[in-house]
Amino acid sequence: MYLCLALSPRVPGTGIPSRRRRTTGRRRHVARVAGISQATVSYVLNSRADQSISGETRRRVLEAARNLDYRPHASARTLAAGRSDIALLSIPDLPIGSGISRFVEQLAGELAEHGLTLVTHITGAHGRPLPDICAAVGASIVIGFDSFDQDTAQALRRAGAEVVLPASDAKLPSAMGPIGRMQAEHLIGRGHQRLGYALPGHPGMLPMAQERLHGATEACLAAGIEPPSR
Repeated sequence: MYLCLALSPRVPGTGIPSRRRRTTGRRRHVARVAGISQATVSYVLNSRADQSISGETRRRVLEAARNLDYRPHASARTLAAGRSDIALLSIPDLPIGSGISRFVEQLAGELAEHGLTLVTHITGAHGRPLPDICAAVGASIVIGFDSFDQDTAQALRRAGAEVVLPASDAKLPSAMGPIGRMQAEHLIGRGHQRLGYALPGHPGMLPMAQERLHGATEACLAAGIEPPSR
């Protein structure tokens, strides 16, 4: 019995199939259908802001690409644009509630409006270092819930990130104290005179919870009632 295989072209010196030839061929097909040059197709599909493309030409390119089900490869887009469209969000290894879920959804929506795609990574004690993840996904932006230390910020930039937020020297005020104060003020405003506060069992959430407790305590003292019992 004989077996015939159709092999993809290989990248010289490696065993990796080459996508460049296949991508170039399909882009040529899009250009032929749209009746314009391959360079113009590349400018439109990679959203090159430094090129002036008419609305009609852009429409023809996008229509041809859609009809041919053509999508430029991520590495080609990165090469053409000079940066990737990936934003990496580092999420601490904590229970993910509705608040964090809403934040991620809203952030993804805001980034999408600027042509960026959000990728999330849960940072754990036994996971890969964040700079390794940044390099693996080719992120140009890395966002954290807290400021990154100087060494991590520098490692992220060496891995390809152009923007790292919050900056390592940023002095961001915590929102946990004001949140705890607002929670207590809401209950006090409804006539409650004795408040209790339940601390979470997850050790990673204790610092945030204690800040909220401090804010709630301030609200109770300001109202002239006993601090929350635990």
